[in-house]
Amino acid sequence: MDATTISIAVTILLAWSGLLIGIIKYLLDRQSRLMDEQIKLLRDENRSLREELSKLREQLPEKYVRQESCHNCREEFQTMLATIDQRLSNFSDKLLSKIDEFRSEIYAR
Repeated sequence: MDATTISIAVTILLAWSGLLIGIIKYLLDRQSRLMDEQIKLLRDENRSLREELSKLREQLPEKYVRQESCHNCREEFQTMLATIDQRLSNFSDKLLSKIDEFRSEIYAR
């Protein structure tokens, strides 16, 4: 092999290597752009999910109070409250009647 053959082989090898490096760089840049786009989409999706979660958290108390099961809880609470109110009223009536009895006994003496 003479010097010209070696220089031609080296030139072809360098050109081929440059072509392969160019193709690899193009593919890596393309993949990087695609990943950047996917990351951007995921960030947007994450932001929208966070906003939706925030809205749901804001609506949670309203929906909790308006639930049917909670409605039953409210009815039970109102029933218990009415029962307690009635018992307090009965106790108050009995207490007032006892006070009247004691007054009448005291004034009778």
